[in-house]
Amino acid sequence: PVGSTPLKQAISSNYGVECQGLRLPLSANTLLTGNASVLWTYGSGSKVRLSGATSTNQWRNTPTIDLYNSANQTGSRLTQSTWTLNWNQNLTRSAERAMALDVYASYQQDRGITGVLTRESELNSRDPTGGFLISPLKFLVDFNSTHDVTIAGTTYTGVKWLDDRQISCLQAGQAACQDLAPFLDRNDLLSAQPYRMNPYGAEQSARLPMYTSGVDNGFTLIRENRWQFRANFDWQADRYNRVKLGGEYHTFDSRRYQSGMISAFGLNGYSEKPNRMGMYFEDRLDLGDVVLVGGVRFDRFDAKSSFPIVPGRISSITESEVTLDGVTYPLAPFDPLNPTANFVAAPAHTSWSPSVQVSFPVTEHSNFRLSYAHQVQAPDFDLMYRGKNTDLSQSNRNQSFGRDLDFAKTIIFEFGIRHAFNQDMVLDVSAYNKDKVADVSGRLFRLPDPGNSGTLSDWRVFNNADFGNVRGLDFKLDRRFSNIFSGSAAYTFQIAKSTGSDPFAYFRTTARVISSLTNETAPPP
Repeated sequence: PVGSTPLKQAISSNYGVECQGLRLPLSANTLLTGNASVLWTYGSGSKVRLSGATSTNQWRNTPTIDLYNSANQTGSRLTQSTWTLNWNQNLTRSAERAMALDVYASYQQDRGITGVLTRESELNSRDPTGGFLISPLKFLVDFNSTHDVTIAGTTYTGVKWLDDRQISCLQAGQAACQDLAPFLDRNDLLSAQPYRMNPYGAEQSARLPMYTSGVDNGFTLIRENRWQFRANFDWQADRYNRVKLGGEYHTFDSRRYQSGMISAFGLNGYSEKPNRMGMYFEDRLDLGDVVLVGGVRFDRFDAKSSFPIVPGRISSITESEVTLDGVTYPLAPFDPLNPTANFVAAPAHTSWSPSVQVSFPVTEHSNFRLSYAHQVQAPDFDLMYRGKNTDLSQSNRNQSFGRDLDFAKTIIFEFGIRHAFNQDMVLDVSAYNKDKVADVSGRLFRLPDPGNSGTLSDWRVFNNADFGNVRGLDFKLDRRFSNIFSGSAAYTFQIAKSTGSDPFAYFRTTARVISSLTNETAPPP
């Protein structure tokens, strides 16, 4: 409006409400970290170090449709702590020979929680001083929450949501165990916006409701403890050979429970204790201008778990057998007190990974290098164990099911050249090729359904059937302008492809059914 009208003044002052820019309400986010270490040195370069590190990240999840329903607002907290002991011992040292031992031990804890806040915590964290959430958020369901669990008429008291007994309840199914969620089937706690009880005095909208009551947001509890041990032996045998060998061992206790407050639909929970180990040997041969490094590594991973013969069919099996890829598997009648009777133990997986590197001068100012290596990576626990204890009677065909996964494998080939134009300018060019031959991917399989008269049905399953390729060129130019100023410029050109890049590959997969059960690497579609 033109002129100093009351409407113009109201608009220019934002109707008396202070502008907050892009700030969101009820969204405080705080990260607290701390670390400390103690170092003791002795002898000729030997040392022992004890260090600890911790971090806590917590935040409130900005409410949208629950903006006016404080009883259903949620928050999250992630905590991590690590204690590490390093011991470096120089056994011998001379002009041509040296021998050293490096030992590492570590204990790590990770905790993650997301869920509905208690009334007190929700009020106290609305506007924290300076925006810092110092006091821990409190949740209606947390790691210490206990409840009674009744499985097939037998009651167990004081059960926590990440306990093995709670996972047994999940495996038994809702028909045999009703303690899968804190307020199972309490429909009176569903989110609602009765009458016109909202800030706009309007009826509830199906597109964007503004709920004013209900406690039905879900919760997620994640806990993982890890012990890691490593030892490396480094030996300069003579002026030509430097030998390295070592090993490592890792143990895990990984647990997850993800559920709604009043519904068990799509519930995901597991409690597993996998382990992995590795050993390696490497020799560096220095022949003056030519340097050759060769080595081999052995890795072993054991899921220490079992999986249903057919994913998603635990308590809802109605057939006495199922045939997969020409092999018939007998199925025992479901017993809620022995819910894993139709599970198959996962085997341990091993892998050998060779590597070789060589470098030598081409001219007085140029050096050529070449390398070839196999690398493996242990699978993601959350993909491997996801949905393995969830029956299809509590979910639908959109559920993704984890299976026993093998190592993800990569084959790398690289060559490069480094040329010094002068003492102040050096150019480095490298070309590489990576074949990712066994990446984890989600695929659609047609399997006979023992819960539906053996008819073929669709299953979304994780397996090691993704094939990818990455090719690239790296350029880097280092230039020193003076004793004070220097700079560098880099450029990378890369082409990456995988079966996942084809939008129809997911539906066109023809990998054998048995690949999803034994994790044999299937060929790319």
